[in-house]
Amino acid sequence: MKEEIFGPVLPIISYQSIDEAINKHILKKGKPLSIYFFGNIFNNQNYKDVLEKTSSGNVTANDILS
Repeated sequence: MKEEIFGPVLPIISYQSIDEAINKHILKKGKPLSIYFFGNIFNNQNYKDVLEKTSSGNVTANDILS
């Protein structure tokens, strides 16, 4: 989890709150190329927090880029 991997790897990291995920896994490591959010995007504070508190090259919700 310290270097970018070019391959079909999907790391799964658990967290207790969306703030922990944002602060510990996104903001701490610099600006990511992409953020993928899977969950309810309508009227969802977690999704709004990801959009408002992070900066990335791309945010994709409930889909993948292929």
